[in-house]
Amino acid sequence: MVWISRVRVNGGFLAGLDVELSRGLNVVIGPRGSGKTTLLELIRHALGIEHADQAEAKRQRKAITHLLGAGEVVLDVEDEHSSHHLVVDAAGNGRSGELSTAALALGQNELERIASNSASRLNLIDLRAVVSAAPPSLEIAKRLTRDLARLRQDADQARERASRRALLEADRTALAGQERELLTDSSADLGERRELLRVLEAELLAVGGQSEASERTSSRIADASKLASRLQAAIEAVPSREVGVAVAAEVEHRVASLLQLSVELVSGISELESALNAVRKDLLNEQNRLRLKAAPVRAELETAERGLGQITAKLRNIDAELAEVARLEAALLELQASTNELVSQRSQLLDEYEIWQEGLFEARQAVAQAVSGDLQSRVVVSVDHLADSTKFRDLLIELLQGSGLQYRALADSMARSLLPRQLLAYVENNDLVGLSEATNVGTDRAARVLAALQNEESVSSIAEATLDDRVDFRLIDGAVQKSVEDLSTGQKCAVTLPIVLTEGSRILILDQPEDHLDNAYLVKNIITSLTMREERGAQTIVATHNANIPVLGSAELVLSLESDGTRGFVSNRGAFDEQPIVDTITGLMEGGRDAFLRRAEFYAEHEVESH
Repeated sequence: MVWISRVRVNGGFLAGLDVELSRGLNVVIGPRGSGKTTLLELIRHALGIEHADQAEAKRQRKAITHLLGAGEVVLDVEDEHSSHHLVVDAAGNGRSGELSTAALALGQNELERIASNSASRLNLIDLRAVVSAAPPSLEIAKRLTRDLARLRQDADQARERASRRALLEADRTALAGQERELLTDSSADLGERRELLRVLEAELLAVGGQSEASERTSSRIADASKLASRLQAAIEAVPSREVGVAVAAEVEHRVASLLQLSVELVSGISELESALNAVRKDLLNEQNRLRLKAAPVRAELETAERGLGQITAKLRNIDAELAEVARLEAALLELQASTNELVSQRSQLLDEYEIWQEGLFEARQAVAQAVSGDLQSRVVVSVDHLADSTKFRDLLIELLQGSGLQYRALADSMARSLLPRQLLAYVENNDLVGLSEATNVGTDRAARVLAALQNEESVSSIAEATLDDRVDFRLIDGAVQKSVEDLSTGQKCAVTLPIVLTEGSRILILDQPEDHLDNAYLVKNIITSLTMREERGAQTIVATHNANIPVLGSAELVLSLESDGTRGFVSNRGAFDEQPIVDTITGLMEGGRDAFLRRAEFYAEHEVESH
């Protein structure tokens, strides 16, 4: 259990403030403009607790710069076994990352914003749901999906080109028959010359295949060379001396070692390129030698038997094409093997993410049940697994733009009907029937959806898409449970604040939580929750204008702030029942002793009944 034992402010509106806090309930009071909110925001800033709303976070950072100036907030934070001393400036330098989750802070109007925003409600539950591991990254799954799209495109092209095998074999059979007819009536010497030409052309075909393979290899090596050069340049650009002595001591020798390795890599690839170029040159020379040797034989055959040379030339070309088909068929087998391997790797990554999601849901569900139990049938917290498809729907809207479809309604329907992983399978497998049945969309529209999504960018984006759990806070009103979405502003606060107060271990920082709440609800529900937090040993820091919080909450420490117009300061401090504090609460929050007595007399005269 962590608590803040001391707060000091050096500079800005609260310059000179130095207070020791209690481990239980601390209440900050004072007239408007005395610095109550400023004190809470400075504590929040020092701990590194960001506002959930980005616009509010930006506004608050600007306000901190103004309120603190060149000064610092100094916090002493303790637990049962250790202590932390933080000195934090307006830019946030000096924070401790591990303490940013040690407290939960809610400023004015944040209760309503949390209640009104699905993501904020989920975040509030997640602060309580302890999950041991960070979410697995889907970036690799996205990259693998991109690679798979390229492999499928290459395979489609290779399959289309390889489909010519039957036609080529039929043509070859016909030409071979014509060749045999011409050779039947020819001399034995002519047959020997034809066999020599066949051997030469076979050798030429083999050398040509090696030459083409060397061209492809050369292209890949050139790509590797570019990457290696870029890597070397990036390492050379790593700063060393200007980063400071301590960092340079760790960086310089490592950068030098990496640079040496990159130089060796660039040099090694260059040597490989040179060796391959030499091989390519030898293959080209051999091709030329074989062509020169075959040309007179082919001419001799054509002279001896009209048309024979042309037939052998056609046969040579067909054999070359058949060799290319054989290469494509082998490449198809390799592409399929590579595809299967990448699909397996991606499936493992997606499985790991789904397992993490299930663990997170179970943790959220446990928190929801515990909170609902703590609130004793006043409020119910529910968690629906993967029910929030908002981000997935927005992605589909973006991807389907320009498809000619009414994409907004279609994206909404698909996001409700499918998990991202299901859609990915339909798109990659071109499963028109499956998509149509799963989304209740006609086959024509399903075909257009597949056509719009079957590109590298779309499938990789779908692979990275996720759904979120949806959290609802339900107010129990008699026999009816009312969703937080249907409540008034006051009811939203009445539902959310008790949930916040069930947090039993973190420091809780609240700025005027009584806003939008009536005193009856405050006394019956909120004061009870504050007392329970204190019994559990959890620290609470509250700024308020309502006397019920320090008095009925039995605050261990009440800080009374005042301002002279240029600076805020502590005018009084002590437990709620110490006489100076009693006088301050009576004068400031009750309107003075006379007003308090007159109200008491009024209630006594009219015999107010308790309900």
